[in-house]
Amino acid sequence: MAGVSRFQDWEASRRVVTVILHYGRIDDTMEAVRSVFGSTLPSTLVVVDNAGDALALRQNLADFREGTVEVVETPCNLGFAAGVNLGIERACKRAADYFFLLNNDAVVEANTLEALVQAAETHPEAGILSPVVYFMAERSRVWSAGVERRGLFGFRRNVTALLPRVRSSDVIPVDVVAGCAMLLKRRLVESIGLFDARLFMYYEDVEYCTRAWKAGFCVLTVLDARAYHRVNAEAEDECADLDRLYRRARGKATYYTLEYSRRGKLAALVRLAVGVLAFGGRCILARDRRIFGKYLRATIDGWRDARGG
Repeated sequence: MAGVSRFQDWEASRRVVTVILHYGRIDDTMEAVRSVFGSTLPSTLVVVDNAGDALALRQNLADFREGTVEVVETPCNLGFAAGVNLGIERACKRAADYFFLLNNDAVVEANTLEALVQAAETHPEAGILSPVVYFMAERSRVWSAGVERRGLFGFRRNVTALLPRVRSSDVIPVDVVAGCAMLLKRRLVESIGLFDARLFMYYEDVEYCTRAWKAGFCVLTVLDARAYHRVNAEAEDECADLDRLYRRARGKATYYTLEYSRRGKLAALVRLAVGVLAFGGRCILARDRRIFGKYLRATIDGWRDARGG
């Protein structure tokens, strides 16, 4: 989608509010901000400070056009879901049709927002749309193009293998897209509400996409839109980082408890038990009881999160 955007007038195109949750390096956040302001489709920004850096952020953002970017402070690190919710609530006060969520360790190409919005208008059934997300360090390598739900217990497969078989202008219906870069229609937010704040970190995007599908919206990956996420291949091995393993496993347990509890308490416990046994098998092969203990602790804590205690 090279060339000049059909969204020419700034005031007329203030249809997208981008929400960036800041936690970590200010330099990363500024890179994300600059990528959004370099878009062919203009967007106003809400930067939610989850790290106590509001003053420094405002100083760094002072050179941008007044009224195009706002910093929202949080009292403490609220986690992803609650932090993003603050940004969406602030964005809802603006006359926007779309809310674009972008991690502060991610950037977008110039045509990404325009490609997402055009796909959203072409597909009225869509509630959530995502670009194809690539590794920042290996920009030809896909990190996530969405996932499909498979089987009785909700295990998923990445749809990256489908990419060579579709045209670049197509969209792919998927069950879940990564929360690091997703466009939400205002109509969706007004219908299903905000993210579930019980999911502090990880699986909040899974839960939100699941809720969208249940409300009659579909989730799409837009293949003509690209984002780049600052992750590396080594970091994908969750067992190499016990803290990351714990956070991911806790989020997973919270999500599956919430999801399967609708079928009854026993169904939720069975789903968690399946996950623990599957991961336990990996630990037996690796002969690492320490990793299994961390996973089991996280599963118990996630179950308690979902049950309010």
